Amino acid sequence: MHFLPRFYPRNLTQAWNQINLCEEIRFAFITYSQVYGKTLMEYQKGWARDVLELEENSPPVNILKQLAQILKDQLCYHRPMFVSQPDLAREREQHVFVYLSREKMQKVLREQSITFGMEAVVATTIQPYRCDLSVKALLHAHNLAWPLRRMVKSDLECFIAIFASTLFVHLLEAKLTNLYGREAPCAFFVRLGTENRRYDVIACGLTKFDESDCVVPPPAAAQPDLNLRLSVQSEEDVMKPEIVYPKNEA
Repeated sequence: MHFLPRFYPRNLTQAWNQINLCEEIRFAFITYSQVYGKTLMEYQKGWARDVLELEENSPPVNILKQLAQILKDQLCYHRPMFVSQPDLAREREQHVFVYLSREKMQKVLREQSITFGMEAVVATTIQPYRCDLSVKALLHAHNLAWPLRRMVKSDLECFIAIFASTLFVHLLEAKLTNLYGREAPCAFFVRLGTENRRYDVIACGLTKFDESDCVVPPPAAAQPDLNLRLSVQSEEDVMKPEIVYPKNEA
């Protein structure tokens, strides 16, 4: 019998500013990758070993054995279960955010699942602490990326942070215009609806997007923008905070 402790999402609803939210998200992703991920992989190897040792060769058991061959070597973002397409970790980790209403966020945390029936899950690389991006711009980008479900303002109130599994398909690359009139590149992914299954959520909280839609002139002198971005180290693939200094513009 193998025991797997549950990974509890980092609750960031009390994060008081964008810097704090950025740091907490970064820490949550690192904790999962470098600590919990090792425990999860050991659990999967033990489960796979037990399944592969079964002498029974009925069709259901053979399907489990095929899954075991995969899970003994590749991380999965949910417990082993009888599915033909598990949510496996990508070769290169992809951090994404799913935006949703407060009610849906509570449902995700309660049921430990990111799916709502057969509804597709749309995720993006846009970080929830980007207070230089307006709600209007986010809504436009989301609805452009996945017009099959129209998002409204309340759908951007909260976020969950996850690793995109191999079932997330790249939709498009986009460029949003921030409140300073500068472009902010981002990507969108979609995971088509499947049966409800558990999925490890890394963090959750409230977004910091700007609810106005006015263009703010950049400061005359260079000073920290404080709209931190999460960048990826090319070799270690670990996120770190980065302070961006806006250019002087006459």
